[in-house]
Amino acid sequence: MKARSATSNDVARRAGVSRAAVSVVLNGARSNIRVSAETRQRILTAASELGYSPDLAAQSLRRGRSRVIGYVRRSFNGVLYEQPVPYHLGASITRAAQNNGYHVIEVSAEGYTFHHRKELLQHLLGYRVDGVIFDWPGSVSDAQQFVDEGLPIVQLIRPQLEVYTSSVTVDSSQGINEAIHHLVSQGHQRIAFLGNGGSHPVDRMRLNNFRRALEHRKVAVCDEYLRLGSVYSLEEGYRFTQDLLSLEIPPTALFVASDIQALGVLRALYQAGVRVPEDLSVISYDDTFAAYLYPPLTSVSQPLEEVAERAVALIIEEIEATHTIQEKVQIVLPTRLTIRASTAPPGAKGS
Repeated sequence: MKARSATSNDVARRAGVSRAAVSVVLNGARSNIRVSAETRQRILTAASELGYSPDLAAQSLRRGRSRVIGYVRRSFNGVLYEQPVPYHLGASITRAAQNNGYHVIEVSAEGYTFHHRKELLQHLLGYRVDGVIFDWPGSVSDAQQFVDEGLPIVQLIRPQLEVYTSSVTVDSSQGINEAIHHLVSQGHQRIAFLGNGGSHPVDRMRLNNFRRALEHRKVAVCDEYLRLGSVYSLEEGYRFTQDLLSLEIPPTALFVASDIQALGVLRALYQAGVRVPEDLSVISYDDTFAAYLYPPLTSVSQPLEEVAERAVALIIEEIEATHTIQEKVQIVLPTRLTIRASTAPPGAKGS
């Protein structure tokens, strides 16, 4: 005879708490009950010992919600290692959602052509998603169609500003200012910028913040040291570095506006026999895998885990609101510089 499955009442008796407390911890139920960390752990332990798991299907029927969040990752034509930011965001969003009793369906926008963007909407609606988190919608219509459907939407990092939704973005100014301060305080005056010359405000702001940081310290912004590409790629980082090394008076430091470009920079420097930081200092932007390169790169860190956690909190707040939230929330998080082993005073080779 099949053994009876454990119920929430069994968990409550084992943990010595009320059934309502069990529901708050295991089912994410809305309640005025406040559960301490010690009580929460006792409930989780009891549930584990009894082999209890919530009936998600029954919960969805009762609440009229699926407890599923869609995550639409940005489109790109490169390989996976060239897109560390959406990978980190996806992993952090999934973790944060699970901690709040939600599941995540992740899809990539590149599988849907311009004429069939509706398929993306229909695909996610097929999973009965309660809301959607976008990492850089490819167009206004991509995001707007979800808003028109009445779904809660949160946009990340590179939002389509014409679409009125909540968003979580990153301000590059603090981290870039700290990076330039670090280089100038070491004695660098010839500092190059390698980045993206695209039309998106995020790309323009990285360059503008670089210029402002130099001008604030009365360091000349030399156009000869600016290298702007069409995408953030290893190949462009490699080619730009070769160009800069061939100048009659090359820079003594490079500010590289993405980790993936920094990979190409390091390859070009290695092939040219240029040592980091003895011959040339390098700072990257993103700090997704900069710590694992050789040498470990000084990098401007984007708070991607916090971006994901804030986005999940916003989307759940909209999903579970008892009325339509008219005022959307725009959260802007700062960047910061993490100093490692890739910067030194110019001429450190001879010191």
